[in-house]
Amino acid sequence: MSDEKDDLNFLGALGLVAVGALIGAAAALLLAPRTGDETREMLREKSADELHTRERELAEQLYKLRFQRATGRMESPARMRQVRREIARIKTLLNEKGRA
Repeated sequence: MSDEKDDLNFLGALGLVAVGALIGAAAALLLAPRTGDETREMLREKSADELHTRERELAEQLYKLRFQRATGRMESPARMRQVRREIARIKTLLNEKGRA
C-alpha cells in the first residue's frame, strides 16, 4: 500500500513539473524580446526626431548598464549587447535618411 501511494505521489509531482515546464515555455514565447527584423521594421517607421530621441534614451541606458557592470550589480549582461545593437541600427537608419 505504501509503495502505491509513493508511486502516485511521484506521478503527481512529475505531472506538476510537466505543467510547470509548459507554462514556462509559453511565458518565454510571449515575453521574448523582439527579433532584429522586428526591431528594424519598428525603427524604420519612426521619424528622424524620434530616432534621435530613442538614441539618447538608449545611450543613457547603456551608461547605466556600464555602471551596473562596474559595480557588480548587473542583472542581465546580454542587455548591454541588445542596447548597443539597437543604437547601431538607429545610427545606420539616421545615416540612410541623411543621404536620402
